[in-house]
Amino acid sequence: PGEESEPVLSYKEIFISIAAELPSYVFAFSVIENKNFGRKQSLFLSFGLAAFSCLAAHLFRDSGFMYAVFFAKFFANSAFEFIYPFTSELYPTNCRATGLGFASAASRIGGIMMPWIIVFTLDINATAPFIVFGIACLAAAALVAMLPYDTAGKELDGHHHHTEEQHKKKDEIELRDNEK
Repeated sequence: PGEESEPVLSYKEIFISIAAELPSYVFAFSVIENKNFGRKQSLFLSFGLAAFSCLAAHLFRDSGFMYAVFFAKFFANSAFEFIYPFTSELYPTNCRATGLGFASAASRIGGIMMPWIIVFTLDINATAPFIVFGIACLAAAALVAMLPYDTAGKELDGHHHHTEEQHKKKDEIELRDNEK
């Protein structure tokens, strides 16, 4: 008596919260190339709505917890789907693979840390991880908002579209340099 009740989920509720992944792929696919959204705004909205849903999961422990978890998973997964093409297009072509690899490595470090964050915050209460991840998503949304431009519909820097003539010129210059 007097203590807060911790949410207890059934297998059905867990399945419903995990099932958010499939529609998030459809959502991401349909929105990423939409001229009204673009990559930056799609990513910003996904992180923002994931943050809102995580914080709602903490607040609505009984009645709306399962729905908040569903939408948190939906928008977090959508953000993940938006971030890869957007991140790779932010880098110049000559270092795009390296930049994306570095960003991917950073995300893997986050993936390694996530279970430990959950373990440590579960000692506070069952919904404390949602506060931590909600704050992280809110910070990510703020950082995305500060990015200078959107890459949707923009031509990339063109380094990957060398013509045959440009390759020949480059080869000739390298050959001359080697002869000297």
